[in-house]
Amino acid sequence: MVRSARTDRRRARDGLTLAECLTAIGVFAAVAALSMRLYVTTYQGLERQQSQLQALGGRQDLMASLRRDVRMASAAQVASPDQLVLRLPAFASGAATAGELVEYRATGGRVVRTARPAGERNQETSPQEFELVGEQARFACAAPRLVKVAFVSSHGAEPRGGLALHLRN
Repeated sequence: MVRSARTDRRRARDGLTLAECLTAIGVFAAVAALSMRLYVTTYQGLERQQSQLQALGGRQDLMASLRRDVRMASAAQVASPDQLVLRLPAFASGAATAGELVEYRATGGRVVRTARPAGERNQETSPQEFELVGEQARFACAAPRLVKVAFVSSHGAEPRGGLALHLRN
């Protein structure tokens, strides 16, 4: 094959110049930066929603458990704003027995529910934990047959809702 100046010029034009390469790299970097920013923003939004759902789920589970226990309770005692003790009747062969004591203890952003037979000190069931993200539970007895639960922010004392439950027995 015979090489000529014309063939050499065509080959030189077939490639990319340095300016074209730098422009392509710059456009690619800008698109990658915008895509990464969109990804990070979306991921942070998903994380925020996930934590809100977790907080709402923990609160709903706690309220369902409290409703069930308070409806069955024959007596309630609030030892402190962090502790609620309920006495639940137990029925054996149609006659009421000593029953069980159910204790709700709030520490930080969680509430632990433990139950034990009323006459036994060391015989507890496995504790049930409720996680409250960004909140704390506070207990109060407003009247002899009324239990109040308030949810307050972990960062301050601003209330975030609550519920009032009446003892039926």
